[in-house]
Amino acid sequence: MDLIIKHTEDGKGVYLIINKVTNQCYVGSTRNSLYKRMVEHRRHLRKGVHINKKLQYSYNKYGDDSFYFKYKKVSNEDDILKFEYRFYKLYKTYYNIATDILNGGKPNLGAKLTKEWKNNYAKAYTEELK
Repeated sequence: MDLIIKHTEDGKGVYLIINKVTNQCYVGSTRNSLYKRMVEHRRHLRKGVHINKKLQYSYNKYGDDSFYFKYKKVSNEDDILKFEYRFYKLYKTYYNIATDILNGGKPNLGAKLTKEWKNNYAKAYTEELK
């Protein structure tokens, strides 16, 4: 699995896990460390314990070399939501479980989404529809 970001290039942002064979992808974001989040995904996939069963199945079927990461660093937290929504609409997001990011879902397991975060996401969402 290609990991393009270096551990010294920490930052928050939006990322894609892309299957080179099927061109299907997973879109995610982090308000913490892109590098640590990508390493976590890779570690769980390699161990066969990833919470996203569709992604895990595909990883098991096609193998480690069939996947790579892409990312976009974003400095403003409000912009993370905008880019995540754009990526979600732009790419073939076959692996995403939650289709309504605003209301959370299994990808946000254990994470409490604040009212402010939801309002910011709703604002970004409605701006995209204009």
